[in-house]
Amino acid sequence: MIYNWPNLMLPCIWCKKPNSDNVPEHIIPEALGCPDNFVLTGGTVCARCNNNLGHLDQAVLDELDILVFQAGVPKKCGRRPK
Repeated sequence: MIYNWPNLMLPCIWCKKPNSDNVPEHIIPEALGCPDNFVLTGGTVCARCNNNLGHLDQAVLDELDILVFQAGVPKKCGRRPK
């Protein structure tokens, strides 16, 4: 478990820069049905890296799209696959 101590700036796990952002990083892309509590918190990933690495999430989604649809895995915000 990672604790978000006040005034503690942990380095981003990707760029290693000091990070005060409190942006949750989903371990599994949200579009694949990542549970709300299955995230890295406490400034583990800075907002810049979280946003700039979205292409990796998309690559995973592209590879697993058919399987996710067939399994009926809920997508982002609990929406059912179409």
